[in-house]
Amino acid sequence: MPKISVQKPTRLIHHNPVCLVTSKSDTVENVFTASWVMPVSNNPPMVALSVAKSRFSYGLIKKSGAFVLNIPNKSMLKEVIYCGSVSGRDKNKFAEMKFQKEMSPHANILLSKCIAYLECKVTKEIEVSDRTIFIAEIIANGVQKGLFENDKWILSEKSEILLYLGDGKYCTVRPV
Repeated sequence: MPKISVQKPTRLIHHNPVCLVTSKSDTVENVFTASWVMPVSNNPPMVALSVAKSRFSYGLIKKSGAFVLNIPNKSMLKEVIYCGSVSGRDKNKFAEMKFQKEMSPHANILLSKCIAYLECKVTKEIEVSDRTIFIAEIIANGVQKGLFENDKWILSEKSEILLYLGDGKYCTVRPV
């Protein structure tokens, strides 16, 4: 079978889960949409988050050394799109989207409407071209009851996690 070459080859593996990343430094807070996220270790539990250096939240994460991966479901598509298209330099996305926030015991921002979260403390930074990959230990986590069991998602309409395909296209996880 003939193969074609693509302009953005990372999109071939870019159906990653969408997260609403919250961060804060001093009194400045922001939330942005990210899908360049991946697990990197189970023991200790760690993740990697790739953030463009030009993004508003880049400076907040760099200064605070912390962020939260809030995991939305399909019902939050409007918020996901908005937070991925508007800069925190220009708008207060928490107010615009009427997010209900909770403060974690570690003083990080959790989004109440999201179905799960991973609270992360940065342990290492890797500079890659126009981005920094933040390697972070998961210091706390939570998921809505009835959505996760035996270390796996219970696939249902409520747990339909969004995946980003690129160019404003999303899909969800469904059982096969």
